[in-house]
Amino acid sequence: MSDGLLSEIKAQRRKNTLLLFVTLLISLPLFLILVGRTVEIQVHPAEAAAAANIEFVQGFGIPLQSQHLVFSNATEFLISSPGYTAEKSRYEKSAETSVVEVYLKPLPGLISLKVAGEADFEIHVPSLGLRSKDRSFQFEAPAGGLVVEIDGIHIQKLVKNIEVLGRGLEQIVSVELKEVQGSIAVTVVPSHATVSLDNAQVNGEDGRYQFKVAVGDHTISIAADGYVSEVIEVYANEISEVRLAAVTLEPKSVRVTLTSIPAKATILVDGKYLGETPLSLSLIPLRDYQYQVRKSGYESVLGKLEFELGKDSAREIVLAKERYSVSVEVFPASNIILNGVDKGVSPKDLTVAAGDIILANKDGYATEEYLIPAVKLEDRNIRIRLVEADRKLFVDSPEIDQVEGVTLLKLEGRSFGVPEKLSLLMQSYVPDLYVSDTVITAEAYARFSGGNVGSDVAQLPQNKLSWQDAARYCNWLSEKLALRPFYLFGEVQGVNTISFDKNSNGFRMPTLGEWVVFMSEGSPEKIQVYPWGEKYLAIPRGIGNLAGRESGQYSSATMQHYVDNYAGLSPVKSFRPNALNMYDLVGNVREWLHDAAGANTDYFGAAYGIQHRTIGSSYLGASSEALASIVVGSAIYGADDLGFRVVRTIR
Repeated sequence: MSDGLLSEIKAQRRKNTLLLFVTLLISLPLFLILVGRTVEIQVHPAEAAAAANIEFVQGFGIPLQSQHLVFSNATEFLISSPGYTAEKSRYEKSAETSVVEVYLKPLPGLISLKVAGEADFEIHVPSLGLRSKDRSFQFEAPAGGLVVEIDGIHIQKLVKNIEVLGRGLEQIVSVELKEVQGSIAVTVVPSHATVSLDNAQVNGEDGRYQFKVAVGDHTISIAADGYVSEVIEVYANEISEVRLAAVTLEPKSVRVTLTSIPAKATILVDGKYLGETPLSLSLIPLRDYQYQVRKSGYESVLGKLEFELGKDSAREIVLAKERYSVSVEVFPASNIILNGVDKGVSPKDLTVAAGDIILANKDGYATEEYLIPAVKLEDRNIRIRLVEADRKLFVDSPEIDQVEGVTLLKLEGRSFGVPEKLSLLMQSYVPDLYVSDTVITAEAYARFSGGNVGSDVAQLPQNKLSWQDAARYCNWLSEKLALRPFYLFGEVQGVNTISFDKNSNGFRMPTLGEWVVFMSEGSPEKIQVYPWGEKYLAIPRGIGNLAGRESGQYSSATMQHYVDNYAGLSPVKSFRPNALNMYDLVGNVREWLHDAAGANTDYFGAAYGIQHRTIGSSYLGASSEALASIVVGSAIYGADDLGFRVVRTIR
């Protein structure tokens, strides 16, 4: 085969192949058109359609620009577009229409909310149920209209309408809050006070202040030197001005110290008693206080207390003595000396004051001093009675004295005539005395001896003592009052002796003459045979503790007609006292006298002696001799029915 023929055959084959390809190329579309169906897919919205992408997810088809040629009986498309949610759509070949409409939903948008302002607030998105207090709040929202609310107690409520674009786009929304304002007005006294609003000082005019403030709570502070600061809490609203009542600061109290000369004066302020000087008071200044200073014997002082703000002060008030007239009369008439100045012979009218001293003196009389008391004398008549010089001490002595459990009675001295029945009595004068109202009890003597006594015998007479024991007790009692002892214990030619100091005013035992005065109730010249009268058998019941019918165990001789309820010793004061208030001069115990036995040549008798006199009756007395008014005996030693009482000369 020639090369030319071969080339021709190859050329013919190429023509045939090309013809077949062209034929197939032309017939295939016709086939597909005849076999398939054309479907139009319409995408909404238009913004989504512009960039829509359509894919076959089920079945077979051919995209033809805006249409699609489908061959399957059922075809499923996936339609997507940027910013939108992809949607699937199914097409049935048997459907009457060849148009498929697809509606794509835009994706949510991103809202970035920016809030400007200082007030507190809350963001509320009602449609989404969102709340936030963040100043930068970011959230997703579906496309379309969106309402955002912003509210707070101190701001105007803000309602913001946002058109959400969606499609995943971010929208930045900025809002500025507007604070709601209120108004506060206040007037301050004093006008120079410093005023602060919420800790920031503000200025006013003549004490008047007006503030524009945010609605809500505010603090107003007011202060001034010398005043009590005040803090006011106030709520400002947007409706009306808050006009406060005038604020008047109270002055701070100041300390005022009041003293007086002399001290201890009564202080009254505005008529109210506040105490005595020196006195410190806390008072509020800027007002007058009326004060009065009083003290007995001094003129009252009236005045005002005025103070400076914030400054303590002190004031001294000098009181002048209150002077007034008195009439002074002295008995007997004598010279009157007032504060060292001789005013002449009484009576005299004098002008005096508390503390003044009036002296009245006259020869032979003790000078009397009268001190004008602190309390003003109601009776302006002053009467002064002078006392003879040698009687002064007695007159000034207390009527009753108490020494170591011993009660002492004051008896005025006297002179008396000696009755014939008392021929043994040499003295007829008794000096001023203190005398114990009872014999010395066991309890009183125990203070000297240091012994212990039971309550059953404490008030019984101390018996069984020698005269020397009684003398030692007297000296001990003198020492208790710092008096010179009366009895002197010593030796004479090697023998223990007891003498006495007749000029001493210390304690001693009574003399015979003194005991007679006691027994006779001050009138020895009228003394009776018996303490109760002249007849032995006329013994009155209760005269004293004698040997009555109950005393048989102690005495062989008893008086069956007399009953005193005591067989032995009785407590002191078991029977009534005599007119001098002295007890047990009749019965109970006999008593030691100071006198030594023998001649009574002077008031105190002999300086030395072995035996000493005893006197009186006792619980053993029954005979007429033993019950006589003056039963004088002598003894060396003590006895069951022998005690003693004490006296002291007032010099």
